Amino acid sequence: MKLLYILGGMKASYIVSFLCGAAVTLGLNTLRGANAESPYHVYELRMYHVNEGKMDALKARFGNHTDAIFRRHNMKSIGYWVPEDAGQNLFVYILEHPGREEAKKNWDAFHEGRV
Repeated sequence: MKLLYILGGMKASYIVSFLCGAAVTLGLNTLRGANAESPYHVYELRMYHVNEGKMDALKARFGNHTDAIFRRHNMKSIGYWVPEDAGQNLFVYILEHPGREEAKKNWDAFHEGRV
């Protein structure tokens, strides 16, 4: 119910387009054989509402810094998206974790600044 509330302000075509893109990306990742040791990976969909005029800085930060930090914490970036409607100021990305417990450990280490 909460997800529907969050997505309620977005145009339906953007949501469908994003979901199709995410499905294709995840499908290709699965075909590629992400990790044979743990078939139950956790995929995390995250959305940031970006302050006006800060989108380019956020995209640059993710590309130049944040993605490397995620990798150091065993989090794999699957993809990043920005809706075409510039008024949304929404930055969306998907992270992959080896499992649910690892996801919690990864985020705990990330927030504590451990490498």
